[in-house]
Amino acid sequence: MLFHVRGRAFPFIKGGKIKEATELYRRLLPLFDLDAKPQLVQSIKYMMELAGQPVGPTRPPRLSLSTEDYNQIKKHLIELYKK
Repeated sequence: MLFHVRGRAFPFIKGGKIKEATELYRRLLPLFDLDAKPQLVQSIKYMMELAGQPVGPTRPPRLSLSTEDYNQIKKHLIELYKK
C-alpha cells in the first residue's frame, strides 16, 4: 500500500516533475516520521492491518499504541490516498 504510493515519486523525479514529487513527499512525510519513534513496530503493524494484511499484535515488552497514535496514523493514511 505505502510502497505503491512511494514508488510514484521516482518517475516524477526522473521525468522532471519536481513539483509533483515534492507534493507526494510532503504527503508521505508524516508517515516517514514514525520511523524515528519508539513505537515504529506498532505503527507498521497497524498500517498493515489498515491495508488488509493484519499481522497480529506486538509482543511484550512493546505496548499498544495510544488511541491518539492510532487516530493520527489512520488520518495520515486517509489523507495520503485522497489524491
